[in-house]
Amino acid sequence: MAFDDRLVWGPIHVGDTEIAAFARGINYEGPGTHPLVVAKVLIPGSATILIAPQVGVDLQRLVHAGLKLRFRGQVGVGAELNTVAWLAGIEEKGSGRLITIGIEIRDGSGLVCDGVTSYFERGQTRGNRTVPPQPLSGGRVVQVQTGDDQSLLYAEGSGDRFPIHTDDNFARAVGLPGKIMHGMCTLALSLNAAMHEPTSLQTLECRFADVVVPGERLSVRVADQRFETRRGDGR
Repeated sequence: MAFDDRLVWGPIHVGDTEIAAFARGINYEGPGTHPLVVAKVLIPGSATILIAPQVGVDLQRLVHAGLKLRFRGQVGVGAELNTVAWLAGIEEKGSGRLITIGIEIRDGSGLVCDGVTSYFERGQTRGNRTVPPQPLSGGRVVQVQTGDDQSLLYAEGSGDRFPIHTDDNFARAVGLPGKIMHGMCTLALSLNAAMHEPTSLQTLECRFADVVVPGERLSVRVADQRFETRRGDGR
């Protein structure tokens, strides 16, 4: 696969039922369509690149590493969303590979969201994927309780049913502590705590530093336009 090859996934219909199911998965009760509903096409759209034989990814060792997105407009009820995805880069790390994918998400009226999303393919050795940022200080702290069934609800609402999020035995078999939360679910819960009106979101950059197990309590520190989410053990 060449770096400029673009693959299209979709369309997927986003109606009242789909919007409500996604909202349940992220505990969202606010007005309007949550901006991260684009995950319904972002994740499978990026998967069109990840499953390409030329990329050679071991999906069982893959975790979401982060993203940078620009929101160009809100997803309306009844939208038909498509994703255009392309391989933006592969970087060798000491403990695996960082794979970056370019993304454009469109509906019938034009561009809704664009940016990049990255995945980390864990190698046989452990180590930090990237240098962690300086801890956030000041601001306010919001406690967020995740449900024991949070990853299952999110899987239903997002359509992302990859078994590391839904099957304890499978997750343990690939070296995880059991089924883990989707990174996009943890991000949405954090965003809800950080913003009074997430529908006004224009840009978003996130680094996923570690996994969250459903049922954990999260602490979200919010200062200016940044937030930092920690698990109950402080990680």
